Amino acid sequence: MLDERLLEIICCPKCKCDLIYEEETKLTCNHCGLEYPLKNGIPVLLIEEAGQVRPELSIKSRHKHAIKQTFDAYGSSYDEVVHPYFSSRRREEIRKVVGGKILEVGCGPGTITKGLLDKHDVVAIDISQEMVNVVSQKYNIAGVVADAEALPFKPGTFDTVVSGEVIYYLNVPTSLLSESFRVLKQNGTAVISILSQNWVWVDKIRKWLGKRGMRVGYFDDCYDSTFYGHELIQMFKIAGFSDVRMQGIVFLPFAKLDSFNRLLEKSPFHKLAIGLVIWGTKK
Repeated sequence: MLDERLLEIICCPKCKCDLIYEEETKLTCNHCGLEYPLKNGIPVLLIEEAGQVRPELSIKSRHKHAIKQTFDAYGSSYDEVVHPYFSSRRREEIRKVVGGKILEVGCGPGTITKGLLDKHDVVAIDISQEMVNVVSQKYNIAGVVADAEALPFKPGTFDTVVSGEVIYYLNVPTSLLSESFRVLKQNGTAVISILSQNWVWVDKIRKWLGKRGMRVGYFDDCYDSTFYGHELIQMFKIAGFSDVRMQGIVFLPFAKLDSFNRLLEKSPFHKLAIGLVIWGTKK
């Protein structure tokens, strides 16, 4: 059964027109006629999986499909392979700038979600059906299978859009920010977190240790591309955001060095951290 909380805010990800809910197994766009399946009551609003679209997969579509398969394979076990200290710190920083009705893009199994639910109404999306199943059942929130580059929501729906470690998986990273701007209310906030280019040296050490049988808790998805902070700030501004700010988090990924990390985060050197949280306002 479709979560009724979604009916007023979802739309066709392709043409952004209204969806009609006439059958328990699908949603139909009243403009372009695309049919989107409902699986376990969860809308699968992916253009590539629409009922009347079956072209040969393009390179971009194959890329998305590969990412979807990667995260589908982990499902509820994802929390076992991510770094608990880094995850808790990014969740802490994101909580400082969110408010109101929140859209979480790339929710995974709820690593950030669980830190938002105490005070906020959250809608969670992910390209992975398994991840959305997990977070919807675990936290009893509205979930949608959707593409971060084509958000299936009406304009001006949310007060905050949150996205943690997602933007570097996208074919067109700027589309996440332009789509976030569209679905935000006036004075709404978009906030994203990433592993920065400064993470590269830590990753090399992690991989060196891994070859010697010492597993270090990070999700290894074989995607190595990321961004510098100034690149993301510029992307926010191009998308139309104002008052764009950035905070570096974590220099050494060990909980025992938390006090040291926090000291450096308050200094001018915070931009050299391995994690970055960037946010901006829709004026």
